[in-house]
Amino acid sequence: MSFEFKPAERRKAKARLALMGVTGAGKTLGALYIAYGLTGDWGKVTVIDTEHDRALFYANRKDLNTGAFLHTTLDAPYSPERYKEAAATAAKLVGADGCVIIDNFSHAWNQEGGVLDIKEGITRNPAKRANDFSAWN
Repeated sequence: MSFEFKPAERRKAKARLALMGVTGAGKTLGALYIAYGLTGDWGKVTVIDTEHDRALFYANRKDLNTGAFLHTTLDAPYSPERYKEAAATAAKLVGADGCVIIDNFSHAWNQEGGVLDIKEGITRNPAKRANDFSAWN
């Protein structure tokens, strides 16, 4: 086996960030500031909101220096497919130099239609013959 080494060239890459913190820590506002910092244009920032439209609290706030961003509500079912569809739609709206914020992902895990619901559906289906462990396959 041989390896070929070439001079390294810088490539563009999209920033993929996860903000974590307790309730009220400022994750949504922080994400908005980061998105604006990356784009320089509030019209290039989208928010997919699963938090009862909490992100709207920050729209056009002079006291917080925020502007008019794009917003949609994602309600149940919180399936991975719905998250992917919402993200793809948002990405098309803002273009290659825009930013998509998903607030938040935890619903895709443990809320209606999320991954744990999908796994439970597999274990309850007699045709699948899956137990709690094999259902993850």
